[in-house]
Amino acid sequence: FVLLAQAGGSTSISVLAERSAEIGASPLYLPALVLILLGAFTKSAQVPFHYWLPGAMAAPGPVSAYLHSATLVKAGVFLLLRLQPVLGTSEVWHVTLGHVGAVTMLLGALFAFFQQDLKRLLAYSTVSGLGAIVMLIGIGTPPAIRAALLFTAVHALYKAALFMLVGYMEKRTGTRDVYALRGLARSLPLAFGAALLAGLSMSGLPPLLGAISKELVYEAKLGAPEAPWVLAAVGALANALIIACALLVAVGPFLRRGPAPTLQKAPSVRLLLGPILLALTSLALGLAHASDESPLVDAALAGLAPRAAEPALSLDPDASWVKLLSLATLAAGVLLFTFRRKLVHDGSPVVRLAHRAPGGVQDALVERIYALGRVVAAVSETQVARRSVLLAGVLVAVAGIAFVVQAAPTPPVSPLSVSFEEAALLLLIAGGALATLFARTQLRAVASLGVTGAGVAMVFLVRGGPDLALTQLAVETLAVLLLLSVLPRGKVERIPAPRRRQLLDGGISILVGLTFAAVAWAATPSGELRPMATEIAEASEPLGRGLNVVNVILVDFRALDTLGELVVLAIAALGIAAMVPRPTTGSTLSPSLESSPILRNAARVLVPLLALLSLVLFVRGHNEPGGGFVAGLVAAAAVVLRALVSPVSPARHRERADQLMFTGLAIAFGSGLLGMLLGGSFLQGAWLEAKVPAFGKLGTPVLFDAGVFLVVLGVVTSVLFHLLGRKEG
Repeated sequence: FVLLAQAGGSTSISVLAERSAEIGASPLYLPALVLILLGAFTKSAQVPFHYWLPGAMAAPGPVSAYLHSATLVKAGVFLLLRLQPVLGTSEVWHVTLGHVGAVTMLLGALFAFFQQDLKRLLAYSTVSGLGAIVMLIGIGTPPAIRAALLFTAVHALYKAALFMLVGYMEKRTGTRDVYALRGLARSLPLAFGAALLAGLSMSGLPPLLGAISKELVYEAKLGAPEAPWVLAAVGALANALIIACALLVAVGPFLRRGPAPTLQKAPSVRLLLGPILLALTSLALGLAHASDESPLVDAALAGLAPRAAEPALSLDPDASWVKLLSLATLAAGVLLFTFRRKLVHDGSPVVRLAHRAPGGVQDALVERIYALGRVVAAVSETQVARRSVLLAGVLVAVAGIAFVVQAAPTPPVSPLSVSFEEAALLLLIAGGALATLFARTQLRAVASLGVTGAGVAMVFLVRGGPDLALTQLAVETLAVLLLLSVLPRGKVERIPAPRRRQLLDGGISILVGLTFAAVAWAATPSGELRPMATEIAEASEPLGRGLNVVNVILVDFRALDTLGELVVLAIAALGIAAMVPRPTTGSTLSPSLESSPILRNAARVLVPLLALLSLVLFVRGHNEPGGGFVAGLVAAAAVVLRALVSPVSPARHRERADQLMFTGLAIAFGSGLLGMLLGGSFLQGAWLEAKVPAFGKLGTPVLFDAGVFLVVLGVVTSVLFHLLGRKEG
């Protein structure tokens, strides 16, 4: 997709379609085409990537219907249909899709015919149907595209119904075996009726919609620019095998003579509503299209081939080659169904081929990849942290240097333009980093690291980013408090190292640091603000009812991104909770820092001040620096500080923290639903006209910000009390 966008100068499919000639002449066309076809062929189970689809049989019937007929595997052919106006200008496109689709259509039908498990039979027939659609896209004529569009819908209707019916029969009989299912028409009449309609549509018999689709497919093959009779013959053979498969699923289990299997307790009749509805829909659409056009297919065709002719979807009663091919495949399918037992046996080479190839090739390839991975792991994996850090440092340095050299950036600022305040802050940052490096105690190392983070926050403030500075300062403060609560106090253990090793480690560390600095330098835009930044700033107050652009973006313009990040935070907290060992006792914990009179007395003042500051930051956040995120961090800092200087019961507080976290998620999600109910879309802001002191205007984004506050507070405190609880035992 990236290569295609580079070749066409856009990511819009409609724009790319207009530039198809330019794309076809680009040197990027062929690599983009190869990669896209590989992705689409794998997604839609084309040979030789078809083996995964029949192997995905563990799911229940309705899930199989979704996976194998309706949506998942259709994504690949849908992509090919959408990109046909963009990429379908070359012979490579037509030849590749035509050949791969034809081979897949024929092999899928052949493998399906030899299956004994009904779900595997349907899965292989799905492979065949997908191959037919790909072949039609490869033909590329307007009748072929029309046939591909209609067959995509027809296939979903009958195949989803049959998958669900097979699942229903398995629930009633306990088996999916072709030979074990028989005589079920009298005991399962509703299932038989639905299966018969779906099977007739799959076989292409009127008045089902499948009959129209089958004749359109034959018409497209006979009208192909090259080898029309070869395509028609291959299609006729595949269709005959598919008709036999349709009869095996829809007729055999119900009308085959012999003792019927014992029926188990009947599940809810609602399980049959889905397949019955799908089968009746196919019948209704077939009757509706007997002498009329399909507005749905016509609209889709207009988007793919706007200059195409618009023939009606109708059954021509006159004899023609299309009619003769349809009758011939129907007769051949009935014969194959009748004599299948004599043609199929366990030792059949087709059965062995279906089970082993190319899955065996893929298994061998995967094993070779694992072997290569073991070689790489032997070189790179180690229990010595130093070697891992050095390896990562070298890789980062190489990648960063390549990026900087390729970007050839124009420095956005000159080093001589740094102000006195900024120079002093840079010295403070460097001093904190060096002090951390040479600290002899855990407490001093944590404090020095906090100095470095605070210096970075002040740089943001001097550079005009108060929101970023507030967040950075809150994060650094919170990190220091969390580290103090969980790290053991005492001296840092230093392992003597040779001078050469020290110089090597220091050199790589400096190289990595310079690399990150250079990448940041290259990524910094020079000159005026980009148009998007200016546009968002101008829209902040009229659209988002707030003057704090950062907060408006987080809770309104890109609230969906923020909601996703909140979910990620909650998942991370749950992951930490799962990894931290459960305490073996229920005793309370009084951290060792409680003995510090300075910290204890400072906390008496700081804890209420931090709580008040958190409230102020939240209230003013929509119009001034602040907001729910930084307010939650400050409130969490107050909780952590309180836990450091007084006895706490982590078990009791963990439950409250989790409640805060999930309540915040519910409020954030509920604010999105509320905006939708008030006439907008999900997470679209809805506002009250009246103003409230301090808040300004109230609306769903303020409610969303409250959810952000609670999630951040709940996540941080949950992590804290899980880590503290680790010491209880």
